Amino acid sequence: MSGKPIALCVTLLLASACTPIWQERIQRLDSARMSGELASARQQADSLLADAKKELEPGEPWMLAAMVAVAETDLLAENDARGENLAAKAQSGLKANEDAEPVFRARAALLAAEVALLKGQPAAAESALAKARTVMLGGERDAALELRAKRIEGQIAIDRGEPGRAAEILTAAAGGDVCATPALGVALADAQVEAGELSKAAESFKRLDDCLKSAPSLLRAEALVARAELARQRDELTRAGELLGEARDIWDKALGEQRLPSALMSNLAVVQAEQGEKDAAAGLLRKAIQQNRAGGALRLRSLSDAFLNLGGVLLRSGAFEEAETAFQEALSSRQALFGEQHPESARARAALAAALLSQGKGTEACEILQASIGLLEASVGPNDSHTMDARASLAAAHAKAGDLKRASLDYQELLSTMGSALDAKSRERRVDVLLAFGDVLERLGRESDASRRYAEALAVARDAFGEDDPKTVKVIIRTARVEQGIGEGDRAKARLVGAIKALRAAGHGDHLAVAECMLLLGRIDTQKRRYEDALKYLTDARKRLESARRKPARTMADTYEAIASVYRIQGRDDEAGDLEKKARAYRAAANRIPARVELVYH
Repeated sequence: MSGKPIALCVTLLLASACTPIWQERIQRLDSARMSGELASARQQADSLLADAKKELEPGEPWMLAAMVAVAETDLLAENDARGENLAAKAQSGLKANEDAEPVFRARAALLAAEVALLKGQPAAAESALAKARTVMLGGERDAALELRAKRIEGQIAIDRGEPGRAAEILTAAAGGDVCATPALGVALADAQVEAGELSKAAESFKRLDDCLKSAPSLLRAEALVARAELARQRDELTRAGELLGEARDIWDKALGEQRLPSALMSNLAVVQAEQGEKDAAAGLLRKAIQQNRAGGALRLRSLSDAFLNLGGVLLRSGAFEEAETAFQEALSSRQALFGEQHPESARARAALAAALLSQGKGTEACEILQASIGLLEASVGPNDSHTMDARASLAAAHAKAGDLKRASLDYQELLSTMGSALDAKSRERRVDVLLAFGDVLERLGRESDASRRYAEALAVARDAFGEDDPKTVKVIIRTARVEQGIGEGDRAKARLVGAIKALRAAGHGDHLAVAECMLLLGRIDTQKRRYEDALKYLTDARKRLESARRKPARTMADTYEAIASVYRIQGRDDEAGDLEKKARAYRAAANRIPARVELVYH
């Protein structure tokens, strides 16, 4: 026995009577953490660890159990430096101590898997999960630990780039009833969003509505974050911001102070950036990076993603050199995590190339992308989705650098490579490539060829997203624009009127795609000399655009120019001059828009 305060238990009998004290304190800590009372849990964790260090020897079973419980609390509250250290010590100590309870051995192994995931190491996480399951098989069945293991297994699949497999794992685990275990249901819905199965995810969230009302607060926050990503992917940015705001309020209450998880701050920044609030987004991302580093930089993947997002926001703001620096940080951290040949490193290189392109360094950007393609072909093969994404980036780089013929050949080869994969992500990728190819063909003056590519994109989009999805409507707008250009205005008008009806019926009546449809309808009527009808459409488009939080510069310029042209015909020269001045300002802003980098939602 130690000479510390535990010496009060002077006999073996009294010593055994002290055991329930530690068990009770750990249970109280677990209860506070799992119910979302993080402020209380953090206080209890500090007190428990301090008392255990005074009263227990380092290798004693209850000391190790206390370290596991405290580490779990630390990692949830992003006190990463201490949490990782305690998790490692507990794991090592439990290996050497056969008297420790199996439940804490299993918890320590699961904790090791979670630490590995935070580090971006799915292989290490898989190994730790296998150890945990071996321990769990040798002990009494614990439903909570089994649920935790399933969620970890699903996250490993997502981190390996297999969200479809994650959804399958979690669907099987849920047994068709997402409300039987709401935590598993939320993980399943999240995996479905990651896999692009948006309709299935929406149905899962709908079924979760009632059972989440009585769920722990942090699980509700987790569900809100996943729902926000579903809304973001559907271009419902206002709704996404509202959902993340609710999640932020839950975390504020749970921690008892203004300290949000770095991933939540990064997600809020993504939505702000996509709504045009670039300064606010950059500020949140810098705060997330600072907080991540202060916590011990255990979450290197999260830190890398924050740098990637910061670079994307700076790029959109025109701060090209700062964006290049942020992308270099993202690339360095991804190479440290995954190695030179990994797809995630390729993604960072593509972002870096975008920053270089925006500075007019086209040759350097294309060299980086070409090298990235070579590395990916060697590691994952020429037909892998990541290799195809790199090829798409190279084609876009050639187009932005003005080498349209080379870009056209790039897209032609890429479409041949892509084949006819049927999963949601592949179809979305094919639509994006067809639209980009069509744009290049239009710039080359090959409108008929562009029209054929847009028609192909529309067929894929209708199959992948449905007739009333804003993504499909964007393809319809491209198709109608070309039709108008080659003299098929009536056919284009019928498409656009149908698209607006579909959007309104699906509850997307306020989407900017409606404004784009109105703009094109106005142009068609102007071409047909139906000027009063044209002005009705164009005025509607103008009102929608001017009231929008995110004002697309090119569409704003097009709208002002279209209205001004009608005013000139009507002799309203002063009004036309004012609009032409506004159009020039937006056109100049549109011409400064750099290569786009997709932001990362955690």
